[in-house]
Amino acid sequence: MRSIVLLISVLVLLGGPLWQALAGVHEAGPPDDSEKRREQSLIDDHIFGKMEADGIPHAGPATDVEFMRRLYLDLWGQIASVNAIQRFVADTDSNNRNRLIDQLLGLDYLRLRQVVLDLKQNHEDRLTLTDKPVEVRPGIVFETTGGHHPGSGAVRVQTADGVIGILETAFLQRNVDEVRPVGVAENVAACRQAIRRYKEECDVVVAIHDPSNAERFMC
Repeated sequence: MRSIVLLISVLVLLGGPLWQALAGVHEAGPPDDSEKRREQSLIDDHIFGKMEADGIPHAGPATDVEFMRRLYLDLWGQIASVNAIQRFVADTDSNNRNRLIDQLLGLDYLRLRQVVLDLKQNHEDRLTLTDKPVEVRPGIVFETTGGHHPGSGAVRVQTADGVIGILETAFLQRNVDEVRPVGVAENVAACRQAIRRYKEECDVVVAIHDPSNAERFMC
């Protein structure tokens, strides 16, 4: 298992060249209509305009293989299959990038929809949709507090020794101690507010992903 994890890490770190070689594809460089694609995005216009005004150089447009790799990692957290890579590189449609974005976002939505339908059909008595704190069991309160995505949650548990707060908003204990949210937080101010509130309301606050939790709370 450790060897598999190491291999995957190496592939991700090496990125485009090795990934491209394993897929058996060869690129001819950036597409000729790169300027046209750049003009299609208001965000790109703003960013590139500011960079040009400040005299800051920028990298050239990503090649199709680079674009596909980044898109899959950003949206799905995984790299594409060899077949998907080869189909995309062979696609000569100038709109292939936009279509791939729509496809991946659409498939992601369908996956989420299927999960929700399964919960509703098979676990309806356990499914609660809420945007406010909810007591799921006596003494156990769940709420969304934000973080690397809006659904990042927190749990407060009333125990004989006091209230324990478990935060996903804070990945590591130092995020709690320093009231410093994770770097990928969508709303840093809201995350800081949630961490401060839990430190005030709870006797103990635990960052759910901190690797020291196993030793810290060993029975």
